Amino acid sequence: MTSTQSEQPATQTVTSTQTKTTQTVTSTQGGKLTKPVTSTQSDPTQSNTTVTSTQMETTTRSDPSAPPGAPTAPCVLMKPAAWVNGSHPFVETLHAWEQGVPVDCGAAWSSETIDLAIAKGPHRSALLPESIALVHDDVAYQVKAGFARIVSWDELRLNMPQHLKISPLAVIPQLNRRGRMILDLSFAVHRKALSRKRRLGEIVQACVNDTTVPLAPSVPVKELGNVLPRLLDFMAEVPVDETILFSKIDLSDGFWRMVVSDEDSYNFAYVLPDVEGAPIRLVIPQCLQMGWTESPALFCAATETARDVIQSLIDTKECLPDHPMEPYFEPKIPAPRQSHTAQSQWQMSAVFVDDFILAVVENAEGTLVQQTTRAALHGIHGFFPPTAVSGHMGGKDPISEKKLEKGDARWAPTKEILGYLVDGSTRTIRLPAEKANRIISELKQILKKVRVPVTRYQSLVGKLRHAANILPAIQSLFTPLNNALKNDPSFIGLGKDSEVRAALRDFITLIQDLEHRPTHVSELVARPDSYIGFVDASAAGAGGVWFGGDDELDPTVWHFEFPPDITQDVVSDANPNGRLTNSDLEMAGVVLEQAVLLATTNMRRKRSVINCDNTPSVSWVHRMASRASSNVSHRLLRGMAMLQRATESPPPRVGLRGR
Repeated sequence: MTSTQSEQPATQTVTSTQTKTTQTVTSTQGGKLTKPVTSTQSDPTQSNTTVTSTQMETTTRSDPSAPPGAPTAPCVLMKPAAWVNGSHPFVETLHAWEQGVPVDCGAAWSSETIDLAIAKGPHRSALLPESIALVHDDVAYQVKAGFARIVSWDELRLNMPQHLKISPLAVIPQLNRRGRMILDLSFAVHRKALSRKRRLGEIVQACVNDTTVPLAPSVPVKELGNVLPRLLDFMAEVPVDETILFSKIDLSDGFWRMVVSDEDSYNFAYVLPDVEGAPIRLVIPQCLQMGWTESPALFCAATETARDVIQSLIDTKECLPDHPMEPYFEPKIPAPRQSHTAQSQWQMSAVFVDDFILAVVENAEGTLVQQTTRAALHGIHGFFPPTAVSGHMGGKDPISEKKLEKGDARWAPTKEILGYLVDGSTRTIRLPAEKANRIISELKQILKKVRVPVTRYQSLVGKLRHAANILPAIQSLFTPLNNALKNDPSFIGLGKDSEVRAALRDFITLIQDLEHRPTHVSELVARPDSYIGFVDASAAGAGGVWFGGDDELDPTVWHFEFPPDITQDVVSDANPNGRLTNSDLEMAGVVLEQAVLLATTNMRRKRSVINCDNTPSVSWVHRMASRASSNVSHRLLRGMAMLQRATESPPPRVGLRGR
């Protein structure tokens, strides 16, 4: 397809998350950027371009020695458009990945290893009748869409592919949703156990993930950990009288849009679960698998590049044409027209694996929401072409129409993002009610027991860590939970007076409180120090002083004398068996220092810094966790966290001052 390209500004700047550098692309031809005129995809900067549906050419193997089930070439579902060329330093690499991402899963497996893996077959979770039906249904879609193929084991073994490796398939149950297939590429191949006491025998072959040689760029996937902090920082920076609107765009078939070569596809084979007695068939995926250790890095390299280009289209204020999916983004009520000056453009974009996240404050002209919408739609299709361009008639548009119809992309001040409910009007964040209720219900069920299986316990701890990202007070409760996991126990004890039980009860209180009082972003992001304090402690007592920082405060001096039972229980040469260390006393001094400030002034949404000369105390407060052998420091941290939550103040910053 040929289209006339529109003129571009002389200079275009794109920030790359792959290289962490800024590239400036400048044309020497008449001061204009020139683009290739031949393209299989429309150029969003050219409003008169018409996209026609073109079936991508496929080729078949002519090699008679090709393994049985050898496919025709699949559609290329990650293919940068011509108009993207030259706009980003990583586009050239993505072009090289169009026919297959780099794969090195280690040396070839022996025939014995493959036979043992075939005999193992799928995990039990995939062999339940309902799981077999689910897998057959999903695999049928994958085959139809060109994401996988099915081959007979009896035929394939006659002409064994060099890279053939067999991993077990599992089906993971999901609440209120159908189960999810996942290929367990972390499962090693075992020889049959000789003793019934052993569930698994000797390992004869390390798993695919352990033998994989990392070839994907490492920087893009690390950006995942920065998405939530960036979103919170943006919410905190926008003036309080503005309304932030959010949108979320989900990619359908995620990892499957990144193909692997025919030769490499055999690294990810698995036995198709079937009824007993059925012939053995193998599924050969032709795309990235969710269970492969390299998949997130490879996929994020593509989506982060797309995000960079989207942001460039927004920043350059390129005049973009309509997109047919725009109606899905229109707010139910008109976007508010803000009173701010046009000098400030409040907008951000991010991507978390396959979720593109957009945040905007509409400008005075009322054009920024539309510009951001069009940039995102054209930018995504610029790397993941729609079916009319790719010829992928058996699949879906890369932009999930199902999620569009649910309203995920519709601009709104309140939106569920990254598993949290964010509010662009109040600048708060909380757990969705359904998720919070599930966690509370699970906590209450576990607290009815004397002990709980470690797998169930770990699953709960994972959910609590998710909540801890937006609830700083919760961080202080993980010390006993982590200690309970030492030495790899099979069960976790929940004694009547145990620290684990006490912490779980506190979790219930804090998550319930979060529903009534969502966390304000000022409690989660770094802010200037409003007040500056100094504290010291010894066996005799503790004392400190407070000064104003960014906020005014009359100098405040305090002193507290420890009661005799505390003084007499401090470890010393004369009392080597005491229960309290000097660090415990210093930690108590830090808590008292914070309590004095809270009693002196209103600390709502204001940060303080406490200077202390005790290294363990500084470390404990910084991590909101203690590795001390006693529970004293942990309990003090819990008290400090509860003070923070009750007063709506950010956790204090603790600095180490010279002795």
